[in-house]
Amino acid sequence: GIAHAGVEGDTQAVIAASYMQPSQLRIADQMSRSPDYESEGLYMESGFVDEEQGKIRIDKLQEIVKKRPDLASFERRMTNG
Repeated sequence: GIAHAGVEGDTQAVIAASYMQPSQLRIADQMSRSPDYESEGLYMESGFVDEEQGKIRIDKLQEIVKKRPDLASFERRMTNG
C-alpha cells in the first residue's frame, strides 16, 4: 500500500511500522517507491526525510529517536498524559 505523512509540507513527520512493506512512502513533497524486485518487508522500521540527503530514508525504528529526539518526549507525554 501507500503510507502518507507530513501534512502541509511537514518534513519532520515520520512513518513507523512494526512490519514495513509499502509500495510507496510519501512524506511532505518527497516520495519513495519500493524496489522493482520482490523483497521481504522489514520489521520495526521507520521512514523519514533525511535532510542531508534530501530524500526519504528507511532505518531501524530505534534510530529515529536520534534523528527526531522530540518524538521521544512526545511519546512520554502521550503515555503519561
